[in-house]
Amino acid sequence: MKSILKPLILVVVSVFTLVGCSSVPEHVANPDKNKLGILIMAGEGFNPTYDDPKDQKVRATWLETSKKLAEYLETEIEQEHHTDAEQAINLNSRIDSNTFIAQQFAQKRVDGLIQVRISHIKNTSENTIYLQLAYNAVQYGKNPQGGDTMIIGKGIEEKYTLVGVNFEGSKTPLNYFTHDFIRKLSQKGFIAD
Repeated sequence: MKSILKPLILVVVSVFTLVGCSSVPEHVANPDKNKLGILIMAGEGFNPTYDDPKDQKVRATWLETSKKLAEYLETEIEQEHHTDAEQAINLNSRIDSNTFIAQQFAQKRVDGLIQVRISHIKNTSENTIYLQLAYNAVQYGKNPQGGDTMIIGKGIEEKYTLVGVNFEGSKTPLNYFTHDFIRKLSQKGFIAD
């Protein structure tokens, strides 16, 4: 079973990588948009990693934060925009984000993908924790040989400061960021109003 699963994951990752740059309109004017729903991915592989064992509490904090952000996104998309949404949280630190995304797409068809990423930029001039929310439209079709294809297209990406040098952003409720992102998705026509 494992010998079959590994090549399947590699094929899905390859397809994901190859079609990731394919073109899907930036503004989706399809009345059937999102009838398959939106998949929200977050968790391990999407958050900063720390090598020092003392920093594992920080890592756990970012995991909980990303889970909460995914929950806010799912709730608002479903309740305010009447669109199916589902969270997929990676709890395994040994699985990177691309592999996790490929595994999810091997199991489920959706119209859109939202990635919740937290990054920590720390160097001599900066020590900031950012939240990046990215949406990509997903389309399916057939290749000339009759096989299924999946195209991960264009979308939008927004970057927010969670914690800056002077703790700017740290007092902002997490659902402010998710609400702002969903508002922008709606304005661009990626999700129903």
